[in-house]
Amino acid sequence: MPSIRVDPDQLEQFANHVVAFGTTMSDEIRGLQTHFDGLDWEDVQRQRFAELVSEHAKRLEALVEVVGQLSPELHAKIGPLREYLGK
Repeated sequence: MPSIRVDPDQLEQFANHVVAFGTTMSDEIRGLQTHFDGLDWEDVQRQRFAELVSEHAKRLEALVEVVGQLSPELHAKIGPLREYLGK
């Protein structure tokens, strides 16, 4: 039978950190895009930069989505772990 070696309090702290990370990343992505969109910049390089910013923002948003799915899974494990470990 496999043993469980995790501190539920540490796991809860990590799960909360995951939530904060997702929120911060979402805010930063929006802020970066808004800042870029507000630039008074019109030349050939702007379009290239716009494409890069958009492409990487989409990748970061995908990461935020995955992280967002991880957090509820982690939080769901905490109660049963505490019960199992008698904490």
